[in-house]
Amino acid sequence: MKNQLIQCLLLAIVLCSACGGENPEQTDTVIRQSTETPTDQGNEPGSSLDDWTYQSIALLQAESNTALSSIDFGDINNDGLIDLINGNLLYKAVQDDPMNWEVAAYGSEFQGIAIMYLGEERGTGIVGLRGTKLVELLPNLDNPETMDAKVVADIPASRRNKIRQCKKAQLIPGGAQELLITGREGIYMVEADDMDEWSVSLIAPDANSSRFDLGDIDRDQDLDIVAAIDDGGGTKVVWFENPGDGSEYWNSHELTAVGGTVTQIGLAKLDSDDRIDLILNSGGTEEGQNITSYMQADTGWVKQAELLNGMDILFEIDDIDGNGTMDVTTMHTSRDGSKFCIWPNDADGKFSQVEVAALEGSPIVFRQVDIDGDGDLDVVYLVGDNEAELAVYINGAIGKEK
Repeated sequence: MKNQLIQCLLLAIVLCSACGGENPEQTDTVIRQSTETPTDQGNEPGSSLDDWTYQSIALLQAESNTALSSIDFGDINNDGLIDLINGNLLYKAVQDDPMNWEVAAYGSEFQGIAIMYLGEERGTGIVGLRGTKLVELLPNLDNPETMDAKVVADIPASRRNKIRQCKKAQLIPGGAQELLITGREGIYMVEADDMDEWSVSLIAPDANSSRFDLGDIDRDQDLDIVAAIDDGGGTKVVWFENPGDGSEYWNSHELTAVGGTVTQIGLAKLDSDDRIDLILNSGGTEEGQNITSYMQADTGWVKQAELLNGMDILFEIDDIDGNGTMDVTTMHTSRDGSKFCIWPNDADGKFSQVEVAALEGSPIVFRQVDIDGDGDLDVVYLVGDNEAELAVYINGAIGKEK
């Protein structure tokens, strides 16, 4: 079942894809294989919730699980197949066997990695964050199993050594994607506007908690930022308004206040009113974490419901059951172990829980992506304690019908 053993010592952090703004050259798709299927949870036949196949991709060892929590996807060499990066390794899909990969190392001690669109001339590329240096990773022509690093920007360090968060997005219309990175003074936008030296600007000052997401809050056809700001004993959640011209210091508007620490922010249209809504993962270490939804209404942001309470909670928002509404997928730890669950949306922003599978180890990171190209979302994830496993659950509902 476990088809690959790779040992790597590195230092990395969570690096997520942006919401929207994709280019034809830069898609979010990837991986797969098979072996065992979790127990049917009694869902409707033919739904996208009752047919999942597990496959292990690799075993990974590092000084800490944080070192393994960067995952991203894209078509590196424009061959129509989707490649995977995790930790300090690039898994390149093989043309005649796209569910297996050729592995190339691209250095160590990166704090973040991303596959992103760098413009028409350069196409899709890989960037990595090492300390305060942002580097573009280029193929080593003498040794195809390694990659060379070229420094393209300097990003101010994070406050008090906080974990950084990075997202790629199309904030400025046309051309290359931009990269957003948290740092000492807030959230910085990096533009790949030069071959050798990229522009860096501070767009969300004081967004110091390292947690943010992107969505069109004011419905003006561009992406705004929702971020958490440490505020004494609590946390303020604010949104920064995109001026649409690439300028610095976006205007901020308070959205809500929460007790404790915000560990994850998610944005999506959860009901039928065409407005962006909010899901927060918040709480402290001792009392656990809570997944809570907030709906955008004429009167402001209204707390809707608490979906889940537990430890080590991670969530993603997307239409995983293929019915046109945005669902929530979670991986979390509870008293009876770690679980992979799906929360189908009833189209009015109310969710019910479906347990898909038990996980062997604490969840570190996961992503939803159409690994096998069959039109539905699969789940790539990393779990573990002292030893971590990179694996995938393949969603078989649509692929089975083809």
